[in-house]
Amino acid sequence: FFHLSTNPIQDEKTGIEMWLELKGALVELDGLAAGTSAWSEMMEKYRDAYWEAVHSELPLPPFDGKMVLRIDVATYANVRNPGVGVGIYV
Repeated sequence: FFHLSTNPIQDEKTGIEMWLELKGALVELDGLAAGTSAWSEMMEKYRDAYWEAVHSELPLPPFDGKMVLRIDVATYANVRNPGVGVGIYV
């Protein structure tokens, strides 16, 4: 799944800073559908590259491909991560 929050934007009517919190699933990456064996192989390579970058303090290689995301929850609020309906805060 993915979980992110946008940078704040100013509400046009009230002038208050507002954030958009999103939660959903990565459905497709570079034409590979989630759950397939090709997807699993690609994700294993990505995880290896991620941990190598973390341990060597190098930046992660950029992703230049196409992502297809399914947004399950979107919350517009005056705090960065309100967690309304997200269900990952324990």
